[in-house]
Order: sequence, then C-alpha cells, then structure tokens
Amino acid sequence: MNSCYVYLHIRLDKSEVFYVGIGNDKISKTKFERAYSKHKRNRFWQAIIKKTGYLVEIYKENLTWEEACYFETQLIALYGRRDLNTGPLTNLTNGGEGANGLKMTVESREKMRQRKIGKKQTPEQIEKTKIALSNRVISDETKAKIALSKIGNKNGVGKRSEDFGQKIRNKKIGIARPLEVRINISKAKKGISHNGKGKIIAFKKDGTFSGEFKHTYEAAKQLGCSQQLISKVLTGERKSTNGFLFKRLGHAVSNSK
Repeated sequence: MNSCYVYLHIRLDKSEVFYVGIGNDKISKTKFERAYSKHKRNRFWQAIIKKTGYLVEIYKENLTWEEACYFETQLIALYGRRDLNTGPLTNLTNGGEGANGLKMTVESREKMRQRKIGKKQTPEQIEKTKIALSNRVISDETKAKIALSKIGNKNGVGKRSEDFGQKIRNKKIGIARPLEVRINISKAKKGISHNGKGKIIAFKKDGTFSGEFKHTYEAAKQLGCSQQLISKVLTGERKSTNGFLFKRLGHAVSNSK
C-alpha cells in the first residue's frame, strides 16, 4: 500500500490555505504525523499560527512519492507563494523535490552549515534518511554526471579537476626545499627531535630499566608504544604511557642509524 500523502494547512481567521506539504507514513511513528507536526516549520508559517488557529486537511492519501510530489507542485502553483508575491502560501520552494526553487541567501547557507557542525544523527534519524533516500528518483542526467565525476578516481570521491591539478603542479615546478628543511622533515619522520636533545631511556614504573633508544620511533617500535604518546611523556604532557616512563639523555643524538 502506498504511504505518501498531500496535506493543506488552512488558517481559521481567513479560511485560507497558507501551506501545502507532503508526508510519508512509512518513516513516521503515527499516521499523518508530518501533517500535524509544528516541528521544522519556517518563520512565516510560525508567524501565522501565532495570530490564529489552523485546520489540517488531508488533500490526498495512499500515493506514491512521485504522485505526492506532483500534487504538491500543482497546488503550490495554483495557490501561489508569499515570498514570490504570487499568493498566500508560506512555502519557500516550488515543491515536488524538497528544496526545488528555494531562494537562500549566503547568510542562510552559512547558518545551516554552522548548525550541522559536530551534530551527530541518532540511529533512528539515520534509518529515516535511508528510507527517504530509497524513494528518491535520480534522473539519467544526474547519473551521467556522477559517472563522469568518478572517471580516473579510484575512490570515487574528492576528485580534482585537471585544471586545478595542473595549477598545483605549475606552482611546484622549480621550487626546491632548503637543505635544513629537508633534514628536519627526515628527522620528523623518524621521530628525531629537531633540536637534538639526546637519546631516550625508558623505565618501567617500578624503576626497571627497559632500554636506550636513538629516537621515539625506535622506542615505540621496540616497546609497542605510541610514538606520539612517548613524545608527550618527554615534554611533560603525560606522566607515562603503556606502563613506561621516558627521559632524554644529555648527550647529542647521532645522525647515524
């Protein structure tokens, strides 16, 4: 049985339709839940219900998603949108495909982005999203664009354009790193301090000597510790790691392996 429907919100002071929407009972806990919900309504909708009561009318039910989108689009076009000065509806899109026709400012996009930073979805929200996406119809044109974007990209994500890649290559041509920088990079990869403070000695918490090492990389490899956490112990950010204490000896580190 088809689970989608189209609903109308009618303000009681003017007996006038002020919102057209669609819902899907397949992703709702109760029947017609979205039609009666006040959650996630825009500020124009909220302003009206502060002035007057409203009536919910189920215009059509037992529809497929495509049918619901079609009727929503037709009704919005018929009544007209307030933000476009074509009618009384508080809808901010043309309907049918979610945000189709939505007019968003740069500030609005930034606010939406900031609200989503660090926000994690609940398992229930993730499942609802999966169900909603499973009903989405992707046009042949969109499929072709997705296919083209993945050509030459093994992971299928983050592909740079050829022009962008060439710009980066052009910038690097003729640029040579100074010897000191190359040496420091080499040392950093091996876990050797740039200032060469000396070899590292390790002890267990009971004072048992555990070994002497040229650098944190060697200590981490032989003792099974995290190189990063060993460095934190040496700088005093941690007292120990994996049951070991670490100290630096006073003599200089040899560059030889």
